[in-house]
Amino acid sequence: MQPGAAPAPRSRAPPGVLAGVFNHQGWLPGVIDLPEDVEQWLGDWYGEVSPDSRAHWPVVKAKLDRMHREKPTLTPADLASITTPALLMFADDDEVEIDHIFAMFRALPDAQLEIASGTGHGLLVDKPELCNTMIAEFLLTGSLSR
Repeated sequence: MQPGAAPAPRSRAPPGVLAGVFNHQGWLPGVIDLPEDVEQWLGDWYGEVSPDSRAHWPVVKAKLDRMHREKPTLTPADLASITTPALLMFADDDEVEIDHIFAMFRALPDAQLEIASGTGHGLLVDKPELCNTMIAEFLLTGSLSR
């Protein structure tokens, strides 16, 4: 798409951007078992931005831990019914099993897969310019030109 050009009209659902698992079993072994220093850092960061203070972090941590271990529980068959164009963004050093990523890509009928090199699960933070460019193009046009 040329800069300043209007996006083509769409007759389908607006596109979405995904980066994560469709089933909790898609995480690589051990990645949701955070080291103590990471848990401490997350708790401190949460305390800086939360109106509930750092004292509320153990409640949030317990909920996050439970959600990562039990949810989501979608199957490839569930994904096959999603007709929304999807941009799947992952990294070459991600925390998601590569087979899980490809199962998601194969199951979604209108998906594009981007694997960014030289980064991990923090792709959006590590490579914001790349991500912003891809996401903006995808949301405006429903696909990537590459």
